[in-house]
Amino acid sequence: MEEFEHLSLAGLEQLRSQCKQHSTAKLQLIPGYSITNTLGNEMMFLGPGVPYPPRAPKSTLTADGKRLAIQPHDPANPKNFTGVGADIVGNWLLSAMDSAAKPDGGWNVGYFHLGTTREAGSLPLINLIDSSLAATTYVNASGFVVEELTEDYLATAAGGIAPTPVVVSEVRDLAALKRAAIGPLTVARVAKPADVFAKALRWSNQ
Repeated sequence: MEEFEHLSLAGLEQLRSQCKQHSTAKLQLIPGYSITNTLGNEMMFLGPGVPYPPRAPKSTLTADGKRLAIQPHDPANPKNFTGVGADIVGNWLLSAMDSAAKPDGGWNVGYFHLGTTREAGSLPLINLIDSSLAATTYVNASGFVVEELTEDYLATAAGGIAPTPVVVSEVRDLAALKRAAIGPLTVARVAKPADVFAKALRWSNQ
């Protein structure tokens, strides 16, 4: 995944194109990016048709264009949150739900950094909504597992419809990519790599 603060609309279009260009019968590359929301949670958007956060008719981003305005601030008192405009972001996130059937292949919404690396004040796994993926394992760029949230995931699953659990590994160079390929891994059983998003990583619940 790319980091949203360094990603332009043109950059996302290029990423989608490159993933399609370099995918093969044995390797499926899925474009995506991470973004921090106004509660401090780290979110991930991915899929063949992953969109750029809408800016019109009303923006889903903060005024500086860097965070997803999932819970808008009160302009008169930035320390306070309001519910005004939250439906704009919520409706956009939920639009991923039936997007896998669209010609572009659709996209999905998820969260990572849900354990000890979670920003103070952000939501824990059990409280997440408007999403369908959650990183139950997080591996840093050095290859160390810094979060393993099986217990949190099981508690979430016991209380309702759980998100699809995935592994997120931080990759910033070739060595980290090689380590990530060894594992831990997200395991999905599909007929062919081209099916991995539509059959295993698309929006599957709410």
